[in-house]
Amino acid sequence: MSDPAKSFHNVKTFKELFMLPSKTDLDLMAAVPALMFLISPAVYFVQIAVYSGWRYDLTVTMIRVAAVILSLIVMSCHFAQLVIAKRSLKSIVSDHRPHFWFLIMAVLMIISTLLNGFTIEAMTGDFYRAESLTTFLCYIICFFGCASMIRYERTKRFLLDSFLVSSSFISVMALLDLSGILPVWFFHFIQEKNTMTAVFFQYNHFGYYLAIATTVSFAMYLYEKKTVIKILYLLSTALHAFTLIANNTRGCYLACFGAVVVTCVVFLATQKGRRRAVLPVLAVLASGFAAGFLAVPQNFQRFMKLFRDVSDITSSSPDAAGETAQYAGTGRWLLWKLTVGAILEKPVFGWGTEGIRVMLAENSIDGNNRPHNEYLQYAVFYGIPAGLVYIFAIVSIYRKAVKKIAELSPSTVVALLGACAYLISACFGNTMFYTAPFLFILLGMGFQSDVPEEK
Repeated sequence: MSDPAKSFHNVKTFKELFMLPSKTDLDLMAAVPALMFLISPAVYFVQIAVYSGWRYDLTVTMIRVAAVILSLIVMSCHFAQLVIAKRSLKSIVSDHRPHFWFLIMAVLMIISTLLNGFTIEAMTGDFYRAESLTTFLCYIICFFGCASMIRYERTKRFLLDSFLVSSSFISVMALLDLSGILPVWFFHFIQEKNTMTAVFFQYNHFGYYLAIATTVSFAMYLYEKKTVIKILYLLSTALHAFTLIANNTRGCYLACFGAVVVTCVVFLATQKGRRRAVLPVLAVLASGFAAGFLAVPQNFQRFMKLFRDVSDITSSSPDAAGETAQYAGTGRWLLWKLTVGAILEKPVFGWGTEGIRVMLAENSIDGNNRPHNEYLQYAVFYGIPAGLVYIFAIVSIYRKAVKKIAELSPSTVVALLGACAYLISACFGNTMFYTAPFLFILLGMGFQSDVPEEK
């Protein structure tokens, strides 16, 4: 903690004010919004169980307010301390490339809104997704900004474990509800087509969450060395894998599979003396998926449909109204083609937040009002430059990690692997106020290399 002699009452200049918090102080403050959000599904479960009228967006809004306040404090102190230490602007920018990419993206988002007008959607979001301009700004500035200031392995490990405890609780409750052993009354209110949604509004949103949790459990098992704790991570991996299959979201199967492959490659390349550790967890993961497929036979049929969809896209007419291609990916292929057309109409600053909602709803098969591809979503909302800057920011985080992989702590690597699962699922999904922050928190946790803790 800070030196007791340095009290707030003794501060006489701005320099002393910014130097007052120690790195440990900043680390703890930065971890608060991340912790609050990582366990938010379990918190919401309790809130809605106690008071049926409680709304999820209220839970996240309270967390967002804390994130804004703490991110302003933490990042102001962090960058001020760098300036006071007489770091050159070039070295600061070089060490914080993702921050500056995200800052550029924020500016482009604001310009887009100025040009497209401060519509109701831009100011408050729609009634369902509740994502306004300020919400998107909070994702990239506050959640990433705060989490990127977390330096210590112990803090990151605590956050990841808290996330897994929360996700395990939600998974168990969802499975109990699905089996009928312990019906959860408010789960049924948001259930759709006999699929598992848990506390989320749609089953695919729950799928994004489970894909991240499965990957994080899998990676934590690989990097853990204590036998008892490894067993707990192994059980967590099996639980989340089984729940993911029962959830029945094809895009999230692919996201989890891709993230697991990346995890194995990274672990085998960097932990050459521990390669045998991969085999037991792969067996458990495969068993969890197999059990899930057996428990829900429709999964196999839907998975095979994925291959038929790919065949339809590659062989049918490129016309968006084609009888086969337009239905591929439960209508996503048509949504993507419509979205690309909208991007080409306004390529520089886009259509603004939810700017093509009405157009997509009128032309898509099921009245969908989002592209169901987050990369296209950012480009059509705020323009191609903003979409590219978003990608540049993410690439710069992973590029730094690859260059310094030997210096990264296990939890830092695991956070980036968990983010990888979300980034793959983002090819088939939309941002939501209760899912998107997971990505930015994990990216932030993966930004900082591990440093020795202060005593």
